Amino acid sequence: MAGALVSKSLESQVTPTSIPEEVFCYYQPTADTSTTFNYFFVNGCFGSQYAGMSYPLVDCATIDSPTYNNGFYVNLAAGARIGFIFNGIPNTECQGTLGAYAYHNRVGVMMYPPDTKTLLLKTAYLFEN
Repeated sequence: MAGALVSKSLESQVTPTSIPEEVFCYYQPTADTSTTFNYFFVNGCFGSQYAGMSYPLVDCATIDSPTYNNGFYVNLAAGARIGFIFNGIPNTECQGTLGAYAYHNRVGVMMYPPDTKTLLLKTAYLFEN
């Protein structure tokens, strides 16, 4: 995926705490349990002006076995302001991700896991962020 640039019509909406989803290479804030397949793995995002990818963390119990609603694995974000923004699952004690590769971003990884005791980044490679 090629990086995304903010359009002139969205510039006024961008703040340090709010980035329109149109400025991500890939944006999915929660797992979509209404679909049969919900896989997003082995992808690359290069050069997004703001964030590269945003998708949900998964429960630690299933981190090594992707299923239809937690298949977010082995993705690369490079040359973005923020490589990855991982969204938490409310009221989940342990959550994480598998195979996040961030290279040459201003910030490699940001996470928002409310009410979580344990975060697991498994096979995460973060270079020059």
